[in-house]
Amino acid sequence: MQIDRNELAQELILREHIQNTLKSLTQEWISIQKSVIIEGKEKELKLRKVIQGLISSVLFEEINKTKEDAAISLVRDTLLAVIKIIKSDQSKFKDPEIQDGFIKFCLLALRNDFEENRGEEGEEEMILVKESLQEMLEDDGDNRLDIKIKPSDHAMFISDEEEVEEIEEEPEEVEPKVSREEELFSTLTDAEKVGFRYAKETTWKKVTKQIKRIHKMALPDSEIANIYEEWLTKNIELHGENTKEESTFTNEEPVKNNLEDNI
Repeated sequence: MQIDRNELAQELILREHIQNTLKSLTQEWISIQKSVIIEGKEKELKLRKVIQGLISSVLFEEINKTKEDAAISLVRDTLLAVIKIIKSDQSKFKDPEIQDGFIKFCLLALRNDFEENRGEEGEEEMILVKESLQEMLEDDGDNRLDIKIKPSDHAMFISDEEEVEEIEEEPEEVEPKVSREEELFSTLTDAEKVGFRYAKETTWKKVTKQIKRIHKMALPDSEIANIYEEWLTKNIELHGENTKEESTFTNEEPVKNNLEDNI
């Protein structure tokens, strides 16, 4: 069988061309597929980040909302306990200036109560820590701290002393910060000083314990405590202004009444 060399050469050239074409197309297809895969992964990563961000944002908002709800609930409890007393005492005065002084002392005293409560909370924690360390640890001079357990701390220890009933003493009320009070008092008019003194000597003594008791419930969480303080302060101020509008007279009212009497 004879083979035409020209035909064989052409067939070999054709085969090489087909192989090169297929190889080129295959590489192009692979390159496109890689690009699609890479692009898909990038989009997936971006989508994951967006979803993670949304989840974090939603969780953060939910946590904040929960804390805000808790703080506002405590504010509502405080107002139910004290606001009627404050409004009743404030409305005894018909002069708006006297009521202004009354409101100013209430806001100052509220701020002082918050600060005193925060200070007491920190002091109580420090005292407990120090007492625990003093009881549990003892330095015997060997540069090591050894745990000390008293015999009386043993679970089976029975005391031979009669139990004395402890009488809990009520903590002494801490007076508002004098310097801040004096500084504010010096800026008041004579009429405002009347309301200021009344709120200090009468009203606030009736409500401070309730306020400090509920405020302490918020203190373990600083965010709840901050929201509680902000909302309660604003509400005391708003209730004070509202009471002043409803219960005080203006300079125009007596004149108007006189004109009506003459008619």
